[in-house]
Amino acid sequence: MSADGPHNGCLHWPARVLTGSDLRVSWHGQRELVVGENTIITPLAMDYVRAHNIRLTRQPTPTANGTKRAATGIALACDSRFSQMSAVLVALKRENIEFAQVATLAGSIAEQAHSFAEQLASELFQAVAIVCDNAGLACCIANKVRRVRAVAVASVNEVAKALSSFGANYFALDVEGRTFFELKQMLKTIAAAKNANCPVPVQRLLEEIDAHR
Repeated sequence: MSADGPHNGCLHWPARVLTGSDLRVSWHGQRELVVGENTIITPLAMDYVRAHNIRLTRQPTPTANGTKRAATGIALACDSRFSQMSAVLVALKRENIEFAQVATLAGSIAEQAHSFAEQLASELFQAVAIVCDNAGLACCIANKVRRVRAVAVASVNEVAKALSSFGANYFALDVEGRTFFELKQMLKTIAAAKNANCPVPVQRLLEEIDAHR
């Protein structure tokens, strides 16, 4: 997953660490990989870069005026086995609902769930939605990352409740038994609430818990 995707030939990686599994999930043929000046690149990630002849560029994280780039949009990752997701995305696009990034899940859901959580915590996106067959595992991993509030959801009501009660910003959709309409409405609800805030009392408690980790 990346900030700019393949349409400009450049994959931006703002997270603190870049692993081989991150690249397997996020690289879609871009010619250049841009990372922060202090980003840690694991040996397997470097092997991947060399094997695919990707140009590696390091640059300072802040923008020219010294401010951090604002998070934009929602990232969506889907298991390729759920064929109806393509039709769901087409239907959402007709309603002018698009995602900042759409990726295909492949391999370990645990690794990919962590990769998406790190990018969310790095403020690359405002929220993440993962469509997979193990929503519980995805949330278990994602919630280990600070500032990530992950929840497994199986209905529009559960999405709405998670948004209002703790400002969820990472959704793992349980698609088993869900209809086309249900999936569409869940994603539509998530997209409409990408700026949801966590209530202050809950936020303070989460910060206190993070401080003691």
